[in-house]
Amino acid sequence: MDEEKKMNPEAEATDVRAEETRADAGVEEENASVKDSADADNNTEKEFPEGEMPVDETPGDKMSADKEPVNETPENKMSADKTEPGTETGSDEASPIVEDIVIEDIEPEKEPDQGTYYDEKAFQKYGKKKKAFKIALLCLVLLLLTGYGVMTALSYKYFQANTVINGVNYSFQTPDVAQAEIDEKIAGYHIRLMLRDGSLTISPSDIGLVITSENDIQSIKDEQNPFLWFMGFFRDEQKAAYKISFDRKLLEDYIRRQASFRPEKMIAPTNPTIEMKDGSPVIIPGVKGNTVDVDKVIRLVSDMIPKMETELNIDEAGCYLKAEYEADSERVMNCRDKIAGYTNLMLIYQIGEINIQIKSDEIYQMLNVDLSDYYCVVSRLKVQDFVEKFADTHDTFGTERLFRTHDGKMVKLTSDKIGWQVDREAELQQLYQDICRKNSFIREPVFSERAFSYNAEGSDIGNTYVEVDLTNQKAYYYRDKKLIKSCDVISGRPSRGADTPGGFYTINSIWKNVVLRGPGYASPVDYWMPFNGGIGLHDASWQSRFGGDLFITRGSHGCVNLEYDMAKLLYENAYKGMSVVCYWRNSRYMVNPQDAIDNRVQQFFGL
Repeated sequence: MDEEKKMNPEAEATDVRAEETRADAGVEEENASVKDSADADNNTEKEFPEGEMPVDETPGDKMSADKEPVNETPENKMSADKTEPGTETGSDEASPIVEDIVIEDIEPEKEPDQGTYYDEKAFQKYGKKKKAFKIALLCLVLLLLTGYGVMTALSYKYFQANTVINGVNYSFQTPDVAQAEIDEKIAGYHIRLMLRDGSLTISPSDIGLVITSENDIQSIKDEQNPFLWFMGFFRDEQKAAYKISFDRKLLEDYIRRQASFRPEKMIAPTNPTIEMKDGSPVIIPGVKGNTVDVDKVIRLVSDMIPKMETELNIDEAGCYLKAEYEADSERVMNCRDKIAGYTNLMLIYQIGEINIQIKSDEIYQMLNVDLSDYYCVVSRLKVQDFVEKFADTHDTFGTERLFRTHDGKMVKLTSDKIGWQVDREAELQQLYQDICRKNSFIREPVFSERAFSYNAEGSDIGNTYVEVDLTNQKAYYYRDKKLIKSCDVISGRPSRGADTPGGFYTINSIWKNVVLRGPGYASPVDYWMPFNGGIGLHDASWQSRFGGDLFITRGSHGCVNLEYDMAKLLYENAYKGMSVVCYWRNSRYMVNPQDAIDNRVQQFFGL
């Protein structure tokens, strides 16, 4: 076994420490036992058998006698071998010589604990902190006791903390001060009504008001225990009783007599409106008004008096009547947005050379807007009114319109042979659907009659036409706005009642080599182009001269006789539907060019 321990030093050291632990525990038990035995020996004499000598027992002897044999360790063996000089170990049976054996308590050697470290400075610092804490705690206790004493002393004379009487904090004030303030409040009590246009003061004499104090301020103080002053922090507001009386009828009569509360002086509130400004719908705030619910004011004032309240803002109290809707009400703003959805549409008519946009204000006029409930819908009836007005303004078919002559003069003519005419029913249906569906468009109106062109002057005959100046007996052929040819003519004879009528016309057909027949005549022609029933353009081989006043004596039955070259040119270039304009230069037809244009433009653009 010793060889194994030598081979394994760590195991040997473990066994030694275990043995030392058990030895220490045994020594403590033996010391306690020896002490008890020693006390008993001091009081009792022991008897020894004959031939034995008394031996002084030591704690070590007792420990040696009681201990169980243990495994021998190197330390135990070393302790057993080491003895004081002159002392031997053994038993009585082994040696005849009996000597006093003295066994000393030898503390077993302990190996130093490698993990334990003792910091003396840290221990001293901890001790100082502990001492400082004790001192601070003692000071705190003394401070609290002092504060308690001071507060207790103050509570004998003054109201305790958190003493609130009738809404006023009288903490650390004497009952006399509180009573004086309450009496002063009673003496100067009045009610002030805050209005939108000023204020109104009601004095006690106006309503027969009488207020007396019950003088129970001192009783509130007497109920406060000075030693329990800290309970004041949990105390509720207290009331000092008043004896209050007033005449309600006087109050009602006084309020109703005031100008601000008379019905004839009140302005009722109104809801906001929606108007078009600069092409957009805008919310116009309604009138706030100043109509007051007088009964509510009387009721609120009556409730104030028992509480000794002094001021009432009747606007904040909701005494003014309000409109059903405000400018920022959701329903009002939704209605405005819906209107904007319609008025922001781009609705443009194209007629010939002109673009005509339906304005936002005009679209708004086609809506039904109910401002009492802020409801918006497209009105078919109002759309129809717009279409009718538009057609009346822009139709040229069958209407009187202007024509600028070859020399820049302006004539006014009518005709049901050529012009623009809106199909009112079809356009009503189309426009109504476009607005309801919020469809923007650039398109022509739906027409039942069409012309060649359209402009602000109202000319719709196009750029290719024949102009016949009946007064000067001249004909002009224009193609694409350029004069191609002109010639002298002979028109109908006035003395026969066959003078050629003025107006706008179109060529109905084109013929060659025909005989023109009428009552008492038959005239063969090479080129025939009728434009107004039996009236037309043709050559006249029987005429030797043209122009001047010949139409008076040698005039036709209403046709326009042309020089042969002009008749042939027109036949070769004319087409069915080409415009023909005939006019006389007289007061019936002639107008001032600038005035005529200004008037037409104003009508055209709806100015």
